[in-house]
Amino acid sequence: VTLAPDPDGHHEFMSELVVERFHGEPGWEVVFERIARFDDFDDIELLGRRGGRCEFTLSPPKRGFASSFNAPKKKETARVAGDMTALGALPKFRADTRVSAHADAIADWALYESFDVTHGAPARKPSVERWFHGRLAEDGSNLINVLYNIHDWYAARDTFARALRSVIPGFDRWIFPPVGEMEVGLALRTRDAVTTSLADLPDPMLHAVLVFAALASPEPPQVTWLDSPEKNLAPWAIPALAELAREAAGKTQVVVSGASPTLGRRLRELGATVTTLP
Repeated sequence: VTLAPDPDGHHEFMSELVVERFHGEPGWEVVFERIARFDDFDDIELLGRRGGRCEFTLSPPKRGFASSFNAPKKKETARVAGDMTALGALPKFRADTRVSAHADAIADWALYESFDVTHGAPARKPSVERWFHGRLAEDGSNLINVLYNIHDWYAARDTFARALRSVIPGFDRWIFPPVGEMEVGLALRTRDAVTTSLADLPDPMLHAVLVFAALASPEPPQVTWLDSPEKNLAPWAIPALAELAREAAGKTQVVVSGASPTLGRRLRELGATVTTLP
C-alpha cells in the first residue's frame, strides 16, 4: 500500500497476514503477520508476529530537531489473540506515526464475509431515514440507503438491474414508499406489476441483492473483499456476479475468495488474477 506523505515523508508500506481456518469448525486464526516500511535505502520491519507473539518497535517522542530515523526505536513484545490482527489489538502500535496512516487505510477496507438474511436480520429493516449512503455496511443494515443512492444514479442503476434480472426474472425497479415524514421503505416491482416488500423477499434473493449491492456501491472503499459470495446464488447468477466484480474493479480493489470453480473460471476470463490454494 503506497500512502500520501506522512510526517516523515513519503514511504511505502507492506502488510503481510497469513490466517488458517480451523479444521472441522467455523473460524480462523492469524498465524503470521509482518508490517514493514520501505524508503530509498532500507526495508524496516516494524512488526513481526508468529502465532500469538508479536515483536514491534515504537518511535520515541521527538526532541528538538532529532530525526525519528536516527533516534533508537523502542522494541516491545505482546501477546495477541488468534482471531485479531496486531493492528486491531495493539492501539499503541497503531498510533505510531509511522503506522497510523497505513492502519487507517486498512480500516477503511470492507470485508463481506456472510450476510444474515433471516427474519429480523439487519438488512430486513422495514424503513430507514431518507439518506443516500455511498457503500454497503458489512452487515447490510443500510441496504435501503444504498439502493436509494443506486436508484438515483443512472449508470449504476442500469448495471445493477441487469445483474438482478439473473436472479429475479422480470425485475423492473425498486420502489421506495414513504414511511412517516422522514423515512422510506423498500419494495421490488416486476414487469407484470407484482410488488414484493423487503420483508417478504426469499432468503436467496435477498442474499443476491446484498452481494450485488456491495459491488455496485457508488462510493466504495479502497478495497472490497467478498468471502464466498457465490453461496446461495443460483448457477446462472455467477456470470452476473463476475461482471459486477469486473466493473467494480474500476473504482475499488476487488478481492473475491471462495470455492466455486465456475466463478474462478469466469473471473479469469474477464482478466482477473486467480490463485488456487491447496
